[in-house]
Amino acid sequence: MQVSVEAGGPLEKRLKVTVPAEEVESTVSSRLRRLASTVRMPGFRPGKVPMRLVEQRYGDQVLIEAYDELINRTYSSAIAEQGLRPVGQPDIAIEASGRGQDFSYSATIEIYPEFEPALGEGELKRPTAEVGDEDVERTIQALREQRRTYETVDRPAALNDQVIIDFKGFIGDEAFPGGEAQGFNLVLGSKRTIEGFEEGIVGAVAGETRSVEVAFPEDYGNKELAGKQARFEIKVQAVMEPRLPEVNDEFAKSLGVEEGGVDALRQEVRENLAFEAERASRARMKSQVLDMLADANPIDVPRKLLDAEMQRLRETLGSQGQQQEPSAEADGKLEELARRRVILGLVISELVRRNDLQPDRDAVRQELERIASQYQNPDQVVAWYLGNPERLGEIEAMVLENKVVDWVLARAKVKEEAVTFNQLIGRDEVA
Repeated sequence: MQVSVEAGGPLEKRLKVTVPAEEVESTVSSRLRRLASTVRMPGFRPGKVPMRLVEQRYGDQVLIEAYDELINRTYSSAIAEQGLRPVGQPDIAIEASGRGQDFSYSATIEIYPEFEPALGEGELKRPTAEVGDEDVERTIQALREQRRTYETVDRPAALNDQVIIDFKGFIGDEAFPGGEAQGFNLVLGSKRTIEGFEEGIVGAVAGETRSVEVAFPEDYGNKELAGKQARFEIKVQAVMEPRLPEVNDEFAKSLGVEEGGVDALRQEVRENLAFEAERASRARMKSQVLDMLADANPIDVPRKLLDAEMQRLRETLGSQGQQQEPSAEADGKLEELARRRVILGLVISELVRRNDLQPDRDAVRQELERIASQYQNPDQVVAWYLGNPERLGEIEAMVLENKVVDWVLARAKVKEEAVTFNQLIGRDEVA
């Protein structure tokens, strides 16, 4: 076998492989002999058909099969001989063939880039935050809000009240489809309806009927109503004001704190917030590391990997209802994002390979249990992942990526930066 290599694009190689005629004939003869032992022809017992007749009838078919066998066998050897790492399957083109002749074919491939991963030289900022009493109280208040109830009152409706209403909408004097409801629950100030609707109910009392003029936005989802003036006839059936539970031992028990009352509840909230702060800090550090690696390694990427990643992104956007109309600008942004993701994948893989990093089994199990804890039946989720190698592989890849991030952080310049808890979790912008 003879192999020569020509360079195409930055990551494209064209291998030309020539197999001697003797090896071609040996492969063809071997296949013909196997076929002759089983082939049936009228007038001959199985296995007794003369080779001349077998070759006459099946020679062309066997020759094609022999070429397939030779390509499969010699391509792998050629790649190993040249020390190439191909991406995906090759594009094969037969250049010379025929009984009694050398067999030649070309294999055009893309290869993974060879590069020394750079870690970058910038300084990373590790945000840290202390959980204060105000953070604990704010969280407890949010828990109270989640358990809000409403009680009927005999007074005019105000913002944050819940009202029960009947309404009917009109464009001019004509009622429009979908603009009518009875017994509709609405919290005033929730912005569930178009601008002006909720404001028009403020001050109304139970039993009162109001006529409220509104304008549908130009970008309203229903094109028949978009940009039009409308009138709603609204009858208020009831006005209810919000009631929040008292912060006491009963409230603590409703949140699963059986012993220790309110003090134990506050301590548990504090610990949960501290865990959330640590996780948020970790996420920000990881984001910085990945950005640094992507910026420090502006490598060429194989087109096959780039196209596959763009397709995955399109499918993800589509599943999230964010599919966009095709355009040069949208495709350009998608390709830029896909290129960054491919670069990161290549850099991380290279760091893993060069430093012999392996996913920690305990870390994989811990991550798996964390994901499962978000579901109603965690044990079933864990069992599903363990029984699905592809999905378990995704968890292992995530853990391995985190291990690479830790490896980089151990070698990077990191400066701690004190922020508030709200800033850390994204409620405020960091100054």
